[in-house]
Amino acid sequence: MTYLLSQIADRGEDGKWGDWFDFLWNRTRGIRKEITLQQFCSTESTALLKKCVRFHIFCAERLCEEDMHSFDDKINNENMTKCLQTLK
Repeated sequence: MTYLLSQIADRGEDGKWGDWFDFLWNRTRGIRKEITLQQFCSTESTALLKKCVRFHIFCAERLCEEDMHSFDDKINNENMTKCLQTLK
């Protein structure tokens, strides 16, 4: 997750937000699902999930005016909610 946020997250740019969001969204979703499936319950898994939630919050604010083909607010909110439920 640190690699994704430090190396990949900075690569978003006009006209390419869809590819950027899809790539990062798939990876954060995979991280959340892996934590859930393996029932990790540690400070490290909590930190990972918090980063995933922050990613979704950032996308909701930054990409809210993008075309629906580049960014779907509903899917983003659903995944943010799932991350928050896992944290709870």
